[in-house]
Order: sequence, then C-alpha cells, then structure tokens
Amino acid sequence: MWYILGRLDDTIKVAGKRVGPAEVESVLVYHENIIEAAVIGVPHEVKGNEIISFCVLKNKSVDVKI
Repeated sequence: MWYILGRLDDTIKVAGKRVGPAEVESVLVYHENIIEAAVIGVPHEVKGNEIISFCVLKNKSVDVKI
C-alpha cells in the first residue's frame, strides 16, 4: 500500500516546462471513471523528470484511456 503524504515542490519541471501537479490531477478527476488522483515527478534521464499518476477508479474493471 502506498501513502502520499506531501510534496517538496508545487511544480514539476518536465523537459524545461514547469507543470503544476494540481493542474494534472484536476484533469484526471474530470474523467468519469476516476474518483481521486495524485501526481508526482520522478527522475527521467532525458527529460529531467516525468509525471507519474496514481488514480482511484470508480469501477476497477474499467480500462481508462487518457
């Protein structure tokens, strides 16, 4: 089980662009099959960072394509 307790920074720098995790999370929860979402940045050797999302689905048998 994973617990996401907080963030070190309010932005994630991906390929030179600064992205707000809250902005990405709000787009994800807009999808009809997603209840909750959390976004983190992880190191990427080319881009510097990449975005990883964790989502809670309404129906676990649904495959969500975004």
